[in-house]
Amino acid sequence: MKIILTISRFLAVGSSVIVGSLAIVVGENDDSPGLQGLGCILIVSTLVVTLLSRIQQKSQTKFAMQPIGLVKSSRKEVVDDNWGAETSKIVLEDSISIDALTGLETFSHCLVVYFFDQAYSKKIEMLRHPRGNTAWPKVGIFAQRAKDRPNRLGVTVCRVLKIDRRDIFLEGLDAVDGTPVIDIKPWMAEFGPQGEVFQPQWSRELMKNYW
Repeated sequence: MKIILTISRFLAVGSSVIVGSLAIVVGENDDSPGLQGLGCILIVSTLVVTLLSRIQQKSQTKFAMQPIGLVKSSRKEVVDDNWGAETSKIVLEDSISIDALTGLETFSHCLVVYFFDQAYSKKIEMLRHPRGNTAWPKVGIFAQRAKDRPNRLGVTVCRVLKIDRRDIFLEGLDAVDGTPVIDIKPWMAEFGPQGEVFQPQWSRELMKNYW
């Protein structure tokens, strides 16, 4: 179908350019400025429409996602640290069948992808001190897990406590109440890091009281 549409657009543009060119040639032979002008308008308008169509196609590469659930948490405010004291669950949206959760209870953990909808920074700093702490080095936004990031996505591995119809009760979910959930995946050991794991000292200091 895409090939047919591409060929059709190509033929339409080609035909318009040919007709416009013929109008210019005929207008020159008959000394008709009006016909020449009409030919020029046809060619220019065809090229403009083609350019705008390409720009629109590029803009359509952006995508939208719908939440599959919402976080219900004992933490209502956006603050860091001491997440281990919180209780939380994910309530599946009505549009998602509860069949989607079948078998998830056979895994001890799941990976939750969610959206930092309550992060309001207008400008994302691509290089910054984690949490603004100047005692720690400046690192890129992709070298830290700050909520103020280009697409504001959070990812956490959580323990699955139980599933009650549309409710997934979790331990270790660091998302505040009302956070939209984008996806849930079962955690498999094979998806864990391969080989030696290391991290800088500042990140260990940052995580000291996180849970």
